[in-house]
Amino acid sequence: MPESCPEFVRITEAGDWVVEYHRWFKLNPEDAGGYDCGVEGFNAWDLMFTETLFQAKNHVAGLVLDVGWYPHADPSGCYVVCIVRVDSSSGQTDWQSPVMTYETRVLNEAVNMVQNSLQRRNWSF
Repeated sequence: MPESCPEFVRITEAGDWVVEYHRWFKLNPEDAGGYDCGVEGFNAWDLMFTETLFQAKNHVAGLVLDVGWYPHADPSGCYVVCIVRVDSSSGQTDWQSPVMTYETRVLNEAVNMVQNSLQRRNWSF
């Protein structure tokens, strides 16, 4: 029998940041192995620890903040919080040269890094 679905991680938008994608569940990696997600043939790792968990954009500063679990669905992986520039003329994101990258296996540390990044006022380079 499936457990109730965990809540989404709570993130507060700040300044010029706008959340564009949010499928980041409040489920600690240490608890994921025993979690019954209720979808036959899938487990919590498959559905809740993906490379696409959360994304916010700051159109004024030309930045994207992205959160994912890498490698995808791998219990030995980690959260990766990444901020990249967006080229104002082409709209292309520069994933090869991130402004900031932070890795952790601890859910609260990743959430705090995202929240602190969204609240940061000065992103000039």
